[in-house]
Amino acid sequence: PFERFCSGLSAARTHREISLMKIVDTVRQDLRLRTADHHARVDELISRHDLTRPEGLAAFLAINHLAYTTIERHLRPHGGFALPHLPLEEIEADLASLGAGIPTWQAEPSMEAAHPVGIIYVIAGSRLGGTVLHKRWQQADDSNVRLAGRFLSQMTDRSCWTDFLVQVSNAQISQSEFIDIVESAKGCFSIFEAACQDVTRKFAYDPPQPRN
Repeated sequence: PFERFCSGLSAARTHREISLMKIVDTVRQDLRLRTADHHARVDELISRHDLTRPEGLAAFLAINHLAYTTIERHLRPHGGFALPHLPLEEIEADLASLGAGIPTWQAEPSMEAAHPVGIIYVIAGSRLGGTVLHKRWQQADDSNVRLAGRFLSQMTDRSCWTDFLVQVSNAQISQSEFIDIVESAKGCFSIFEAACQDVTRKFAYDPPQPRN
């Protein structure tokens, strides 16, 4: 009887774990599918910048700084979700190493949909590609570029993504709330897209001047 009881507990636990995995996979897959176009546009715009060259890295850093400063105003606690760290200080230090100033928006976009979970999904999910970007940066020979790796080193830490998956599994998300989350994630990607366009216009006329 005791063995049967333990077996029942184990089966129940396994069933619950499988159910949670299905919930996480469903939310993650739905978010990925519904935001795929927005995500792809941002990836394509960012990929234009060579992280091994001072001007390319400075542009990449400026994009993230602009986006984070806007997103930071909309990021707030929600349920059991932990807020990801927005490394603005690290980005500013890296920009200083490249002889570039702190960027400002030429035309800051508004963010109409701002559900925290949608924002967290985008920020935490960006860490999944962080390792690839970090490896690209490591190929640099430029000494100033090599000194400006604080932000990219942080991008290799995926703990906030792992935390997000755990938090999603414990969350009670209604269909209407999920729609808000999707729209918020799209809005967050749009902020990064606008930052890419803003920085591209600026750097076309005012490239950074690396330190000697």
